[in-house]
Amino acid sequence: MSLGLSSALIVGKTSAVLGPGYINERVQYLNANHRDICKFDSPEDPNYITLKNALTSAADDLVEDVVLARSGYVKEQMDLLIAYLGISDRPEEDYPKVEGSCQWIDGREEFEEWRDSANSLPYDHFDDGVTADNNISILWVRADPGTGKTHLASYVISELQDFQLECAYYYFHDGNKTSGTLGGLLRSLAYQMSVSNAAIRERILELCREGSTFDKDDPRSIWNKVFKKGIFHTRILTTQYWVIDALDECTKYQELFSILRREKLNFPLRILLTSRKIPDIQRLTRPLEATCTISVMDIPIKDSVSDIERYINSRIENLPVDNAAEKEDLAATILRKSNACFLWVRIVMDELEHVYSKESILQVLEGIPEGMVPYYERTVGTMGENKLEKHITKAVLLWVVGSSRKMTLLEISQALKLDINTILPSAKSAIEGLCGQLVTVHGSTEVVDVVHPTVREFLLLDPENRLASRLLFNPNPELNLLAVIYSDHGMSLYDTWSGALVHTHKSPDDAGPTSLSCSPDGRTLATTNMKGTLQLWDFESLTLLYHVVSPAQSFRLLNFTSDSSNLIDATDSTMNIWSPAALVRKTMEEDSSISDDAAQLIASEGQFMPLRASRITVLCAHPTLPLVFAGRYNGQVVAFSSKTGEEDSVLYTHSSGEFITEIIAGRNDILASSDVSGTVQVWRLKPSAATSLTTDVLLLNLRHVAQIKQICFDPTGNYLLGSSAHSDTVFLIEDGTSVGTLRFGTDERKAWRWLESPHKQAATAEFTLLSDHIMKRYIASSFPELAIAEPVHLQYNSQESFSDISPASAVIQRVVQPTCRTLIVEVSFDSSYAASTAAFIFDPGQISSTATAQTLVPMNHIFTKQCRHFIGASQGLNSIIFLHRNGWITSLNPQSPPPTQCMQHFFIGAEHVGTSQEVDVNMGKHTIELDLKTPEGRDEFERLLADADVVLDGFRPGAIQKLGYGPAKFREIARARGKGIVYVNENCFAHEGEGTGRPGWQQIADCASGLAWEQGKFMGLEEPVVSPFPISDYGTGCMGAIAAMVGIYHRATRGGSWHGKTCLLQYDMLLFESGLYLENVKEMLKDTVEPEFLELRHAHSVDQISGAALQGMKKQFPRLFSDRRIFQKWYAAKYKAEVVSVRPVVEIQGALVEFQRAASRDFSGDADMVRE
Repeated sequence: MSLGLSSALIVGKTSAVLGPGYINERVQYLNANHRDICKFDSPEDPNYITLKNALTSAADDLVEDVVLARSGYVKEQMDLLIAYLGISDRPEEDYPKVEGSCQWIDGREEFEEWRDSANSLPYDHFDDGVTADNNISILWVRADPGTGKTHLASYVISELQDFQLECAYYYFHDGNKTSGTLGGLLRSLAYQMSVSNAAIRERILELCREGSTFDKDDPRSIWNKVFKKGIFHTRILTTQYWVIDALDECTKYQELFSILRREKLNFPLRILLTSRKIPDIQRLTRPLEATCTISVMDIPIKDSVSDIERYINSRIENLPVDNAAEKEDLAATILRKSNACFLWVRIVMDELEHVYSKESILQVLEGIPEGMVPYYERTVGTMGENKLEKHITKAVLLWVVGSSRKMTLLEISQALKLDINTILPSAKSAIEGLCGQLVTVHGSTEVVDVVHPTVREFLLLDPENRLASRLLFNPNPELNLLAVIYSDHGMSLYDTWSGALVHTHKSPDDAGPTSLSCSPDGRTLATTNMKGTLQLWDFESLTLLYHVVSPAQSFRLLNFTSDSSNLIDATDSTMNIWSPAALVRKTMEEDSSISDDAAQLIASEGQFMPLRASRITVLCAHPTLPLVFAGRYNGQVVAFSSKTGEEDSVLYTHSSGEFITEIIAGRNDILASSDVSGTVQVWRLKPSAATSLTTDVLLLNLRHVAQIKQICFDPTGNYLLGSSAHSDTVFLIEDGTSVGTLRFGTDERKAWRWLESPHKQAATAEFTLLSDHIMKRYIASSFPELAIAEPVHLQYNSQESFSDISPASAVIQRVVQPTCRTLIVEVSFDSSYAASTAAFIFDPGQISSTATAQTLVPMNHIFTKQCRHFIGASQGLNSIIFLHRNGWITSLNPQSPPPTQCMQHFFIGAEHVGTSQEVDVNMGKHTIELDLKTPEGRDEFERLLADADVVLDGFRPGAIQKLGYGPAKFREIARARGKGIVYVNENCFAHEGEGTGRPGWQQIADCASGLAWEQGKFMGLEEPVVSPFPISDYGTGCMGAIAAMVGIYHRATRGGSWHGKTCLLQYDMLLFESGLYLENVKEMLKDTVEPEFLELRHAHSVDQISGAALQGMKKQFPRLFSDRRIFQKWYAAKYKAEVVSVRPVVEIQGALVEFQRAASRDFSGDADMVRE
C-alpha cells in the first residue's frame, strides 16, 4: 500500500492463502493496492502477465486432472468394448499411398454427391429426427480383379480422415478367416464408430451393462443387438462414413444388403463399397431402392493405368538399376505387361527389389510372380466350392484359356452348349459370377479373356508333368480300355466304363513314350520313346513284349498293317516296316485269356545296327545275279537282294575297320574292295543258294602306300588296276605281284577314270583310261604299254554354252562300257560358275585300228539333255537306266534309231536326290555326326560346347530341350566356364503364342504366309507355287547369322549370354511388309522369263522351279555367271573336285576375307577335326 512517497506491504505472503486442503496452492506477490489489483495498464503490464500465467498454469493443472481421470475412464470403456465386441483394434491399413494417384475420383459426380451431400445440411436439420436426408447412401465402385480397388479405398479413407470426418473402414482378404466374414466387418465398424463418437460408445456400453449378448459370428445377431438397438438409437449430429473394400471376397456378402433393407436412421450414413464386377448387383440393390440412394461406378481403364504408372514411378528408384534410360525402359515394360492389373504390378515390384541381374529381371517379368500363385490358388479353390455349377466354371476356363484366339460371349455360349450341353440365359452374368476373379468380359466388344496373362500361365501349369499328351482307345469292342501317355513320360491304362486305373508304367529314365499305335485286333500297343526305342506291349496288361533301339527320330508315326503282323514306322523322310516275332501270338480263341498269356511272355530285345556303322559308302551290282554289294562305314562288305532290298549276308570285313571307298564285282564271281587306308582285298565267291553267294577264297590282300581312288578289273578277271592320286598300278590277282606302274604329275591329269575294255578286236586284256577328253587303251599283261599309240578324243559339250567342257573344271563321275558299242560318260563341271552335270553316250565301235588320231562325238543328244544322273545299264533289256531331270527313273535303248523313245518307270522325291546346295551357304564348315541320345554323343557334344562361342539350333521346336539342352543348359555351361554363349534358334511359325511348337519348313511358311499364293498369282495361276529360290529359308538363315553377330558384339561389350530367335513365317511377313512389285513391273518381268518357267505348277519341287529360274537368269544376266571377281574357287578333297562359290560379301580394309574350305560332303568328320 502506498503511503505518501513510501509504500508498505498490505498482506503478508503467509496470510494470502486459502488454507489447508488446497493442494498445489502457489503464492506470488503483485505490485498493486486493493483498488488497482484488477486494473492493468496494458497486456505488457507485469501484474497482468503474472496473473495470466498463474491462471493458465492453474487451468492446465485442472485440465490435466480431468484428462487423466477421463482417459482412465475411456480406457476402461474401450477395454469393455473390446471384450464385448470381440475386436482388437482398428483394421491395419498397410497399402502405400502414391502422390497424385486416385485423384480422378474427386472429379466424379457420383463420388462428390456421396461425400458432400449430407455435410452441406445445417445442424438443426437433424433436430427433427428421421428425415429423407438420413437415408443410407451407397456408392458401389466395381472393377476387374487387381485393378487398384484397394488403393482407391485407401485414398478415400485418407481423404475423409484429412477432412476430420468420422470414418470407419474394413478390408476383406480372401483366405484370411479373421477378415473374411460379415460378422467381423460389423463388429469392426461398431468398434471404430465407438472410438470416434462418445455417444455411440456410451450407448454400446449401456447395452453391455444391461447384459445384452449376441453371437459374434452371426451377422444378423450383431446387426440387431448392436446396431438396431444400440447405434441407431443414438442421436448423432455428424455424418458417418463406412468404406468397405473387396466386398466380393466376403463369404456371405449378399447378407449385408438383406440387413440394410428398410433401415431408417437418426443420422446420415454413407457407405462406399469396392468389389469386382459381380453379376447380381442389381438383384441385391433393388430391394434397397426405397430407403437407400444407390450409385454404381466403374473404374476407367485409363485412370487405372495412370495410377499404376504413378505407382511404378514411385518405386522404380528403389530397384537395383543405375542407368536412367534402363530404368525408364523397365518402367515402360512393367506398365505394358501389367494389363491394368495393380496386384501384378505390386508383387512384381516387390520381387524386382530383390533381384540384381538382367536375366533375373526378365525371368520375373516373363513368369508368374511368386506372390500371385497363392492368390490364384485361393481363387480357384473358392470357385471350386460351387459344387452345383463347378462343371460350368471348368468349361468356361477351358474355352477361354485353351482357345487359339480370344472368343466372344456368343461364341463361348455356343461352345458351352456343344461341350457340356448347358444353356446360359445370361452368359455374361454367369461368367462374371462363376469365374469373374480370373475372367473378364470386355465392354461393348463382349470379348471374354483372362484378367491377366499370368492367369492363363497359372491354369496351364503342370508342375508334376501329369497332363495327358496322348490318348488311345482300344479298337476291340470287347476290351473297354484307354491308354494314356502323360507329359511326365508315364503311361497308364484305364477302364473306360468305370474310369478305374488298370495298370500303370513309369519309365525309369524319363524317356517315356512319345508316339503310340494299337493293332487292329486290340492286342498289341506300339510306342516309341525319346531315345528312339521302339517298344511293343500287351495292351490289356501293359506287359513289355519287344523292344529295339533304332536311330530314328523320337517322334514317329506308327501304324499297324490290317493283319496286325507288321508295324509301319514313318518319319519325315524315311519309313521302316517292322515284323518282330512278338507280333505273332496266339489268337484269343486259342488262349483263354490275353492277360494270362501276357503274364507268361518274356520281352525280347531286337538288334538295330548303329547309324554310322550301317551307313553304306559305296555300291555295285553283280553282273548277272539279283545281288547288290555294299561297302559300309565300319569296313563291312555286305550282299543285299535287289529284289527284296533285304540284307543277304555280311561277306567279309576289312581288318582295319576303315570305311570302304571303292567296290567292284568282276566276272567269274570275283569281288574287290578298298578302304580309306589303302587296303585292297579281292575275294572269290561261291554260290550258297540259287541267288546267293558267300566268300570262298581270299585271292589278294595288300596295302597300297596311298589311298586308292579307283579299282578296276580287266575283262578276264585276272588283273586288278589300282589308281591313286599320283600313280596307277596293275596287279596279277593270282599271286599279287605288280605288273607295272604308271606315274604322273598333278598337272598331267585333272579328271580321269579307268574302265575295262570289252573290245572285240582286242587280242589281249586291256584297260581303258579316260582323262581330260582323251581315251587311251593299255595292255593289262604288260602295263603300262599302250594297245593303240594314238589317243582318241571324246567331245562332250556343256548344254548351257554348247562349248567344250574344260578339263580344268570337269570331274568324271562315272565311265561305263556295258557293250562294245556303248560307252557312257557322266561328268560334273562348272558351267559359268554354277555346278552342273551331264551324261554322254559314245559308240566305241567307231574307233578304227588306224594310227591316226580320232574323235568321238555323243550319239544321243536326247539322253544328254534329259539325264540328271546315270544309274546303270541293263544288258537283258538292251537299255540304260538314268534319273530324268523331272525326277523319274527312266530307261532308253541307245542303239534304237531316232526318234529315241524313253520309258518312265517311277518317281524319286527330291529329298532322296543329292543336291549341290550344301556348297553355296555352308562354306568353311565342318560336318560331324553326334547322337545326343547316347552318353558318348552327349559327352562329345558337351566337350565341344565347353569352348563354343555360338550355338545354332535348327531342330524342330523343343527337340533339343527334350534332349536336355537349350538356353538354360547353355547359360549353365557359360557360367561354369566364365564366358557367355550366343544361342540362335529357328522355327517355322512363331516363338510366342499360336504355332510355337509346330514344326515346318520353308514351303510351309511360304504357303501359310501367302507368299506361295502371290508367286502363283504372278504366274497367272489360281494356285500357290513354291518360290523360285529358298528365299525365306536362306533369308531366315541370314537373319540368324546377323543375330549371332549381334550377340557376339553384345557379349564383348556387355558380357553375359545372348539368345537370338529367327522365324521363317515372320521373315516372309517382313518381305510382305517391304511391299509387292507394281503391276507394270510384274508384267515386264513376265516378258523376260522363259516360257518353261511360267509352265511350272504347284506340284513341281523346289529343285525344278529353282533350276528353271536359274537357267533364265543365266540367259538374261550372263555377266553374273562369268565375272570371276564375284566367285572363288578351290580344290575340295571331300568332293574330289574344284569347288566354286560366291565370294564373301563382306570386305574389310587391310584384311583378306575368303573361304578356306567347302563344307564336308558326308558325315565322316569327327570332333577332333572341328577342334583343329
